[in-house]
Amino acid sequence: MERRGWLHPPSCIQRDNVCPHVISYGQFNDVVRQENRKAVPGNMIVPPYEYLSQSDQWEIAGVRLYGRLIKAGMQDEHSILTFTATRDDFVVGPPSEAYIKMIVSGLEEA
Repeated sequence: MERRGWLHPPSCIQRDNVCPHVISYGQFNDVVRQENRKAVPGNMIVPPYEYLSQSDQWEIAGVRLYGRLIKAGMQDEHSILTFTATRDDFVVGPPSEAYIKMIVSGLEEA
C-alpha cells in the first residue's frame, strides 16, 4: 500500500519530551524502506544494529531521500534511532495543509 502525504497519526507527542515507540530492528528497516518508496518487506538496508549502537549518525549507501540515520538518544540502555533527509539541498517551501492539520491534532492531544 502506497502512503501519500501525512495521512497517518504521529508517533507520540508530549509537552516536554517524546514518547518513542519500541519496534524491532526489522520493523525499523521496513519503515525506512517504506519512507524511501521501496517495497516492504524487502532486503535489509539499515546497517546492523550492533553497528548502529556504536556511532551517532550514518548514511545508507544508495538511498537519496531519507537515508541519514541519527541516534537521537538512549533510553533504558537502548539507542533511540530516527532518520532524516540524506541531502541538504532541498527547496524549502510552505507546509501542506494536510501536514499542518496533522501537527495541530498532535499538539491538541498533548
